[in-house]
Amino acid sequence: MSKQNRHQEINGLHCCAPARTDPVDWSGFLGPIGAEGKSSPIDSFYDSQTLLIRAAAAIDQADFDADIKGLVAGQLFLGYVSATELYLRQTVATLVAICPVIRRLNSDQTLAFGAVDFYSRDDLAMALTEQVSFTEVGKIRSQLKTRLGIDVQGKDSLERAIDDFETVCHLRHALVHSHGRMNSRNASQFLATTTARDSQARFDIAGLDDAASVSVNLVREVNLEVLRHVVWTWIQSGELNGDRRSTRRRLSRLLSAVASDRDAAQGLVAIDEGAVTDTVMAVIGATRK
Repeated sequence: MSKQNRHQEINGLHCCAPARTDPVDWSGFLGPIGAEGKSSPIDSFYDSQTLLIRAAAAIDQADFDADIKGLVAGQLFLGYVSATELYLRQTVATLVAICPVIRRLNSDQTLAFGAVDFYSRDDLAMALTEQVSFTEVGKIRSQLKTRLGIDVQGKDSLERAIDDFETVCHLRHALVHSHGRMNSRNASQFLATTTARDSQARFDIAGLDDAASVSVNLVREVNLEVLRHVVWTWIQSGELNGDRRSTRRRLSRLLSAVASDRDAAQGLVAIDEGAVTDTVMAVIGATRK
C-alpha cells in the first residue's frame, strides 16, 4: 500500500480546542540584568532569596485555597533551586577571573564558539558551566573538582549539604518534568524506596522553608570552602609570598569577590581584612619553618 497524504476530512477531526495561531512576541520575555549582577555571587543569591521570601509571605497571607498555595509554593521552590545554580555558575566565573591557579586549571576547557560573541570579555568564564546542570546527581562534586580544584571528599558538612540538595532536586525534577508526579527513579533516590507509586511532590508554604534552607546551606558551605580553598592554594603555590602589603591587597580582592556584605550588615559574620591577613601571615610563617 503506497503512502498517501492524510485525507482532508481526517484533518478536520477534533477532540479539544484548537491551538492559538497568533505569534508570540519573544522579545518581551527579556530585560536588562538588574543591580544584583554587580554583587558577590552569594549576595546575588540572597537578593533572590529575599524576593522569594516576600512572595511566600504574600501568598501565605492571601485568601487562597490550600491547593493554590501549594502550587505557588512549588514554583517558589524552583526559584530557590534556580538561584542556587546561578550562584554556582557565578562563583566558578568569579574565581577563574581572580585566581591564577584556578584560571590555569581551566585553561584547556573547550567553550562553544558562539559564547565568544555572546559574552563580554569579563563574563566569558560563565560559558564554562553553560552546558552543566547542577541539579544532576554528582554534578556539583565533579564541577567543584574540575573547575575549582576542590575535593569534596572528607569535608563532612559540605558533603551533607550537597547530598541534601541532590535529594530535593528529585522534587524539582518531578515539578519541572511531570507536574509534580514522581517517577520510579525520583522516588527511589528521594525516599530510598520504589514502592511510592502514585506519589506527587507536595509543598505548602511552611514546608517551603525546609526545602529552601537546603539551598541556603549549600550556598554557604560552598562559599566558605571557596574562601578557605583559594587562600590555602595561594599559600601553597606561592601566590602569597609573605609580603604583608601585597598579601593584604590580594586577600582584599578575594574577600570583595566572595564575601557577603549582607551577612556582615546583619551581624552574622565579621569581615575583617586585617584579621584575615594576620591569620594568613601566621600560616605562611608556620609553613616555611
